[in-house]
Amino acid sequence: MRSYQPLTFLLKFTPPLAFVVLFLVAGVFSQDTCDFYKPGFLDYCPNGMPDFDQKQHQLWQNPLTHRWVWDGPVALANCMWWFDSKFESFPVDPRPFWPDQEHNFYDQYPLIVSLDPELRWDDHDTSNVFNFIYQLGLYCNVDQGGGGIPGTCILDLENGFKLWLENEVLDTMGYTTRVVVGPDFKELSSSLKACQNVILLLSFYEEEPGLACRWLGNHYVTLAGISDIDHKLCISDPYFDYHEGEPPVGASGHGPSAHNDASNISGPHGTYYHDCYQAYPSTADLCLSPATWMLTDYPNQWEDIENFSGGLNPLYIEQIPGEYQGGNILVLIEAALFIAQEHCAGTGEINGNGIPLEIADMVFLSSYLLYDIQEPANLWVCDLNGDSYVDWLDVILLEEYFETGMSVFEPYGGYPVLNNCCPSTVRGATCLNDTCWVLSPENAAAAGGSYMGNGSTCIPDPCFACCIGYTGNVDCSEVEEPDISDITRLIEYLYISNEPLCCLAEADVNVSGGLPDISDITRLIDYLYLSHTPLPDCP
Repeated sequence: MRSYQPLTFLLKFTPPLAFVVLFLVAGVFSQDTCDFYKPGFLDYCPNGMPDFDQKQHQLWQNPLTHRWVWDGPVALANCMWWFDSKFESFPVDPRPFWPDQEHNFYDQYPLIVSLDPELRWDDHDTSNVFNFIYQLGLYCNVDQGGGGIPGTCILDLENGFKLWLENEVLDTMGYTTRVVVGPDFKELSSSLKACQNVILLLSFYEEEPGLACRWLGNHYVTLAGISDIDHKLCISDPYFDYHEGEPPVGASGHGPSAHNDASNISGPHGTYYHDCYQAYPSTADLCLSPATWMLTDYPNQWEDIENFSGGLNPLYIEQIPGEYQGGNILVLIEAALFIAQEHCAGTGEINGNGIPLEIADMVFLSSYLLYDIQEPANLWVCDLNGDSYVDWLDVILLEEYFETGMSVFEPYGGYPVLNNCCPSTVRGATCLNDTCWVLSPENAAAAGGSYMGNGSTCIPDPCFACCIGYTGNVDCSEVEEPDISDITRLIEYLYISNEPLCCLAEADVNVSGGLPDISDITRLIDYLYLSHTPLPDCP
């Protein structure tokens, strides 16, 4: 049983020490989060990956053990709900939910549909969640249909998704799946950022000094975010709401149906902060597990994870669980199910009016790239050359289309142009022969251009005739003669803010022809304070 120490003991300290302790306490309870999250969508998962609960109905309990065993279908439902939201062609916020008379109902993408026989609610209404997950779980063979292997084998989970597509959608819709045993952290990160969805199979092992670990059971969670540098995973957990004070289960203070509103994730509600845990290369060699990574701070007390003991969700049906003997419990990332959607295409229907390849579409895309005025509802329709980037090359292709017609798409496999559903929008001003284009860093390098930095723009034009007289006026001040402020601006650009420069040619102080670097700072210092050797003329 847990006990929590009240903070009244701080009053015993002198004021300065109390301030320090309170500061540290604030740091401990600050929001723990990830650098990258899967995005949210209007129709309907506004805070990223949903976070549905597996403890909603006795039908989701094993009839013999009364353990909650539907975490596999719930984790899969999170993924499918997110995909259905992402690919909805005409997104509509379904709120207020049924039975409010003003509730919205609109559904074009068929991965999930309203399961109400009278069609009273939207496919993403809170009323649809239980019915959807229950029907999905039947396809996933939970408890082998009512008895036998407890929970869901990962291959049954994968097959359940395929059966859903076959029987409920009547089309594979371009979805592919793969199961990876002992996934590497880099693979988790690259897949998540490529718009794939990832379900993790966490495995609980009890350590026994000098002996092989004892396997207890497994638990499914959905990956929602990731941090590459400090190796953190942010998840939608069907059992715990860690950011809401759990474990113990129930400490969140709300019922299990609260997260059926997909905007509510453990974060607290209304935010995108999913439960965050520290990943670390596995040190559990004696566990004889295929896992290469583990979670070092996931709940591991017996009273917290007992629900998943008894061999729940085995990786292989031949796995035999052990009985817990009171030892330390490790949490390993045993396997992962990856789900990808591979049938997206650049259609040029960018402004959302239903008519592709109009002048209005080119204007919309140009305004987005140049001024960041309004993001297209579906970015993949803008990737007209299939290179996985949305930049000025797509605008140029549209211009060529208006001149020559559909033949411009032939080098890219014909129209519509297939792409990876998740194009990058990182872009910046790029100087090519005194002409400024807004390109991705990769396309800028391939073209041999000078990339001005992420977020830099071509207005004002940083490439044409911006250098006057001789180099060195890095901050583009009215006084052409360089001074200490130009050195400061270069240092800030290179080592602090990376804020784009106003004139690349002025900052290329030594006229090397490349991007500014430490040698340009050195040249300015030499001119101002050492040799005073005249600066080069502008190129």
